[in-house]
Amino acid sequence: MASRADEIRKLFKSIPNIILNKPKKNAILSNGPNKYNNKILKEEKELASKYCKLFHSVVDIEVKLKNLDITKEQIAKERFEALRKEYTSFLNRAKPSLAEIAEKIDSNLEIQRKKADAISEELYETQKTIKQENKLYEAGAISNEEYVEKINPLKSNEEKLQEKYKYKQAQIKILEDAKNNKIEPEPSGKKIEIKPVGNGTSNQPPKFYKNPSIAAVLSFFYMGLGQIYNEQIGKGVVFIIIYLISIALMFVFIGFITTPILWIWGMIDAILSAKKINKTIAAS
Repeated sequence: MASRADEIRKLFKSIPNIILNKPKKNAILSNGPNKYNNKILKEEKELASKYCKLFHSVVDIEVKLKNLDITKEQIAKERFEALRKEYTSFLNRAKPSLAEIAEKIDSNLEIQRKKADAISEELYETQKTIKQENKLYEAGAISNEEYVEKINPLKSNEEKLQEKYKYKQAQIKILEDAKNNKIEPEPSGKKIEIKPVGNGTSNQPPKFYKNPSIAAVLSFFYMGLGQIYNEQIGKGVVFIIIYLISIALMFVFIGFITTPILWIWGMIDAILSAKKINKTIAAS
């Protein structure tokens, strides 16, 4: 009897911790990373800053080149040709470098997102196990010693995973902000170094890029919406009409065959079209 009373007292003492430690899958991210992880963030910031500086330089030179053409008849031919050659030479070297950095950012983003998803899944499973042990302890199915022995390593692993997830989210945000031109280049007296790579093509502002995942989700809810998101308005309208006709054909049974086929086709087409558009933008 006394032993049971001790267990009950221990249970009441542990209730505050049990409540605070309940797993919340959607409450993983709170504050930013700690200072000891700044080395990782520094690498991402340097890559993002390099991209933004070069992007703004390219835009600036392109504007200067257009303004130069306007003044062609008002300045000496030699001066015009010298400036045009200088601007054109810079763009021929800068645009391929910009495209190369953008490709590297995309590659890093893909890697970091996969790692963040893996960490999130592991964290969620850990929190589920913690919740399970809390329930067992609350029900008196395990002793206090068994609970502590089991819960301590789980809580330690949970904290580590939370920190890792925060770091990945910080890295992703820095790279995404760079691709969306949300990072202003830091003022610097140093000139941007560009490796000569010959004639190349420019990388247009990333804000025009299409997200294949968004296109797929829109098409999931209704065929044609993903195409409209990709700015393929005509195709999107045609898809919507075809889908409506297919739904109507359900009254004669054939619609039950064509509708799911069209639904899947719409999502696949939206994804492939978004990727094709992105490749076109990167090469234009």
